Amino acid sequence: MTECTGCSLHKLSDTRWSARVDSVKPIAAHLPGITMALERVQQLNLTPETRSDADGLRSYLNSFESILMSSFWLKILTAINFRSLVLQAREATLDVEVTNILDLIEELKQLRDRWDDILAESKLVADGCGIDPSLHMSECDKKTQTKETVAG
Repeated sequence: MTECTGCSLHKLSDTRWSARVDSVKPIAAHLPGITMALERVQQLNLTPETRSDADGLRSYLNSFESILMSSFWLKILTAINFRSLVLQAREATLDVEVTNILDLIEELKQLRDRWDDILAESKLVADGCGIDPSLHMSECDKKTQTKETVAG
């Protein structure tokens, strides 16, 4: 991984909130290198289960959905992590904390309202990686949409 990306991936911590953003950052920043590392791993003598896991992970990381989700999650987690650090400050007063939480809510609403910008940004990243920048509906989504069309 380090040879292909210059960084390593972090395991998600159950106790440290900041570890969530630390886990997403390298994926968002080094997606092509991560997929290259997975291709190299598949050249090793792997068990069938491990090979299948690596194939599935590589397939997902080479999808537009992966690019879009990592971009969106990074923006959300970065906002939450910043506010979390402010909340942990010893000198913060209750009025500062309330303002901090209200600011976070507003920032998350703005992210929701910027969906088109985030989608366009993700499409540019996908184009740069040679990935089809379109969302594909799952079979479950198709069935739900068909039921809604018939019912409506």
